[in-house]
Amino acid sequence: MIGVYKCHPDNPKHIGATCQKPCAKLHPICHHPCQKLCKENCGKCDFLVGDIILPGCKHVWHNANCQQDRMKNTLKCMTIVKRQHLHCEHTIVMNVSKLFLNTNYFYHYNNFV
Repeated sequence: MIGVYKCHPDNPKHIGATCQKPCAKLHPICHHPCQKLCKENCGKCDFLVGDIILPGCKHVWHNANCQQDRMKNTLKCMTIVKRQHLHCEHTIVMNVSKLFLNTNYFYHYNNFV
């Protein structure tokens, strides 16, 4: 952990103060620096990690933060794809996350591009 008492060592719990400086703490799980202000609760890690690959469809989630990277199994892919309906053969445009919910109604393809 970076020095918690860096901005005002005489008042580490900020009693009666609202500190406007950047937080000096490291996130306890990933050890990324907190991206919030000292007065705010650190909460989930917002540190940008870049692009990540979603495990189900292999599409890229751009500009992901650390929390999204750690929870990528729960992210809903918003990439738009075209699929053919099994019963009427019409083509429908939808995002990949909805395709996974409706797999009984559409022809399957090996890739989701």
